[in-house]
Amino acid sequence: MFAIALAETFSSKAAVGKLAELKAGGRVPTDAIVAYGNTYVRKLCCR
Repeated sequence: MFAIALAETFSSKAAVGKLAELKAGGRVPTDAIVAYGNTYVRKLCCR
């Protein structure tokens, strides 16, 4: 297992859409998931 990080920041809804796009194009594994940890930290530290 490994993780990838995208340079952009996405809302939860946009992240799910982006993941679907990446899966459809075969750019990430079909069992890939969206992780929200970094979004939480960004909101917590940088308001």
